[in-house]
Amino acid sequence: MNHPTTPRLQIRRILPLTRQINILLYAVALGLAVGFISLAYRWSFKSCGTVFRGAFDSLPVNLIFLMPVAGSVLLILVVKVLRAEVREYVPEVIESSIRNTALRLKDGLVCFVTSALTLGSGGSAGPEGPMAFTGASVGSALGRRLRLDNRHAKILLGAGAAAGIAAMFNAPLAGVLFALELILFNDLTMSAVTPVILSSVAASAVSFHFLGDHPTFRVPLFAMNSYLELFAYAVLGVAGGFVSALFCRTMHLAGRFFHHLRLGTATPVLGALVVGGLLVFIPRVGGYGHDAIDAILHGEGTLPFFTALVFFKILATALTLQSGNSGGIFAPALLIGAALGAGVGGGLQLTFPGAGSVEAYALIGMAAVMAGTIHTPLTAMMLIFELTRDYHTILPLMTVTVISTLVAYGMGSESLYIAPLSRKKLDFRMIRDLGSLGDVHAVNLMRHHFAAVRPGDSPAEIRRKLQRYPYKRALYLTTDDRLLGYLSLDTLHLLDTFSLDELSQSFRQVIHPQDTLYETLHKLRTAEGILPVVDEGGRVRGIISNKIFIEKYLPLLKVSSAKRSGI
Repeated sequence: MNHPTTPRLQIRRILPLTRQINILLYAVALGLAVGFISLAYRWSFKSCGTVFRGAFDSLPVNLIFLMPVAGSVLLILVVKVLRAEVREYVPEVIESSIRNTALRLKDGLVCFVTSALTLGSGGSAGPEGPMAFTGASVGSALGRRLRLDNRHAKILLGAGAAAGIAAMFNAPLAGVLFALELILFNDLTMSAVTPVILSSVAASAVSFHFLGDHPTFRVPLFAMNSYLELFAYAVLGVAGGFVSALFCRTMHLAGRFFHHLRLGTATPVLGALVVGGLLVFIPRVGGYGHDAIDAILHGEGTLPFFTALVFFKILATALTLQSGNSGGIFAPALLIGAALGAGVGGGLQLTFPGAGSVEAYALIGMAAVMAGTIHTPLTAMMLIFELTRDYHTILPLMTVTVISTLVAYGMGSESLYIAPLSRKKLDFRMIRDLGSLGDVHAVNLMRHHFAAVRPGDSPAEIRRKLQRYPYKRALYLTTDDRLLGYLSLDTLHLLDTFSLDELSQSFRQVIHPQDTLYETLHKLRTAEGILPVVDEGGRVRGIISNKIFIEKYLPLLKVSSAKRSGI
């Protein structure tokens, strides 16, 4: 029997579609805003570079080592005045996505200014990570302003990051994949992918309109003489994995070194001073390195120079960023990869004169080190493909990105974006694998009915309460539902001898209603029996156990998947 469609039912069907259209419009507006911010950002760090170089050109050449120091001193002043701190930008965006927290516009402003000072003064860092953070902070602020739920706010966070990468590289597809792989945990539902794509398109359109429809680097024509060269590119992939692992290890050791020094606000100056010393001997290690990449891609340099550039760029980047100066790792990874590829290509040409050109290996090497360093093979592959716009690069790119990531991972190297999260006990891989349950919180999993005993309960009453529920623990609560501890079934025979206060035990940890699914699982892993869910006021809202979690897992999976799909 067909039921007539009522106006109320029609409205209920239209409302989700209207909400989704609004999110798409917000994503476009966000992309346009981030596109214009990226233009201002380009102008700012290039202008800083012009000012710093102009100031130091009038000084003796041996004082060039003070240029990064000057930028670092200004950075410290900015941070002091704004009462802020330099952050690990992309990891902060990932953590915000995991914890469903907001990024502040103030932090985006600090990132904008401090990274421009570091890049302009010759610090070894990149502009793409800071721009992704700035875009994400704008997206987060927009979601907060519109009072969107956690899911849609997270989508705008990812869309802002995608727009930042797309605008900086003139590579919209790479921006989309970057956001989906890292920020949104491989969420490929239409309700997530569509806003990210539109935001990336809008930001790229602004960039293309004002800067022209051309890639960031002047890329030479790619050629592969024989498909047997894929074996040579496989060797490059292995080398890229080793160099990526070295990069990650050097960053970790530099971070520990500066942490143990405990110099406080003077730490960035020390890092900048050492980087300045490196600039005296090998100037190419300074700045964001786009000019150096262009030079390598067009055949400039020798085999010893490429080898030196790989190791000294790694060192300079680690010293710059781990000492507290501001910037990203995208551009340094690309320069290291270009130098590595040119070195491998040059070595192969000496051994096999018929091997491909040095420039071709330099180009593919950029993807190898980028993929191995941040463990995002799809983003690395698509970025270089968009730079060349040449389909012939696909097979070498697929080869090197996968092999490099596997080698780096096999050597125990963590992504430079994930390592800071690991130090905070956040397992990104598990969060990513949770898929559509990433938005579920403890409040969705808990059970409201449970055994609760209170001061003054008689032994007979306590036994009756425990018989009603199949749990080995009863919560011991005050009259206003505040947690005192728990009573174990094993101690029931002692009720006639000892008081509840004497028999009760304390929970080692409790669950909070807004704990993410990952945090809840992590606590349950080390728990025996039930755990209470306690709100900010200290009152017990419910309980969760491994059994309860398993019972609710599949229904929540279906509901959450349906919501993500826009149903």
